[in-house]
Amino acid sequence: MKSFLFYTGVIWSSCILESVFIHFPLSHIRVDLLWLLVLSVGFRMSLFPGGFYVLGLAWIQESFGVPFHGLKGLSYITIYLLLRAGKSRVFFEVGPALVLWVVVLTLLERVCEMGLLFWQGYETSWNIVVLLLTAFLNGFVALLFFPFLESQGRSHVSS
Repeated sequence: MKSFLFYTGVIWSSCILESVFIHFPLSHIRVDLLWLLVLSVGFRMSLFPGGFYVLGLAWIQESFGVPFHGLKGLSYITIYLLLRAGKSRVFFEVGPALVLWVVVLTLLERVCEMGLLFWQGYETSWNIVVLLLTAFLNGFVALLFFPFLESQGRSHVSS
């Protein structure tokens, strides 16, 4: 029960931070904590419960103002399945490797999302600088966020 409350708090905090930062001048360059939670699920959970968690997180994020419903779910589950397929070959536990994989997966998710928009007939703009800054920001925040999630998950399991 404590673990459920912890992750519910993380999800709600992420949603609140995302809705607050959208009004800042550099709102396009921001940490996406729900996306980092999706990556954490992808790195650490098996396919059966993890896929449902990823879809749930995508639907939660879409409910907070994404204009095109279904895109987050498709892009999140695509990246999650790619991550699960290559997980045995991916080393992600520490510093530079973790940052690199989070950056690469963030860029892949954005490209997948923009590709889905383009496929539906919408014009998409590619601001490479914003994409790279967002990806690197997510990568460096993951250095703190993943160990925090792991330590909290361990403390709730043991208590």
